[in-house]
Amino acid sequence: MTALIVIAAIILFFALALNVKLRVRIRYIGGEFDFRLKYLWFTIYPFKKNKRKKKKEKAGKAKQDTRKKKGRKDISSENESAEEFVKTEESMDISENADTEFEEDTENIPSEKKQKEKLKDKLDKLSELIEKIKIIWGFSEKRLRRIFTHIYIENLMIDFVIAGDDACKTAVSYGTVSAAVYNGISIISTLFRTKVKSVDISCDFDGKKPVYDTAADITARPSTLLAAVLGILGGFIINYKSIMGKSDKRQSNEAAAQL
Repeated sequence: MTALIVIAAIILFFALALNVKLRVRIRYIGGEFDFRLKYLWFTIYPFKKNKRKKKKEKAGKAKQDTRKKKGRKDISSENESAEEFVKTEESMDISENADTEFEEDTENIPSEKKQKEKLKDKLDKLSELIEKIKIIWGFSEKRLRRIFTHIYIENLMIDFVIAGDDACKTAVSYGTVSAAVYNGISIISTLFRTKVKSVDISCDFDGKKPVYDTAADITARPSTLLAAVLGILGGFIINYKSIMGKSDKRQSNEAAAQL
């Protein structure tokens, strides 16, 4: 009974742990990028480092820089003489091998038949790749859509100020940026479950520096992501022969033709 209770407790723990949401916080405000990955109350990324370790790392880097500078001064004189010697040898080699390289180039010009064969090989490879992509997309489409529908984008904030001295250019860039932003939001909302907090795009004809501030919170459950990934891997294993079979046949035919 105790073993069954322990197994049940482990299963329940993993079930609860996989259903807890992963939270990603993205901020780009005032030209500074901030990325944080949280699980429960733990911050997975970025890792917190002690101040003492940072000071030691800075001191070590300063020592390495001073040593490198000293070494470069000592080696610079030796490198100059070696470079002059190498340049003279290279000039002699170029003059001697000019005629031989020209003859080799004229002999290695590919014929029309070889060019046609290469073109056919490229087309065959491209058609095989398209067929493989179709097969992979066939068994992974539903699972990828499930991933997209279970990813939540919340508190989406976009605050852009288009600035510039030239009024005409500023107005044109304002139109292009606003069109790109609103079209991008519509595409994102079709793929993911999105909640927009605020979108503000304005023009500043007197300002010199534009402002691009964005923020968003992304949440997803590890259970849905893991289930989708395992499903795609299972589909790949089941359809392995149909995916890799044609390329193996082509390689065997090429080997037989060479023999």
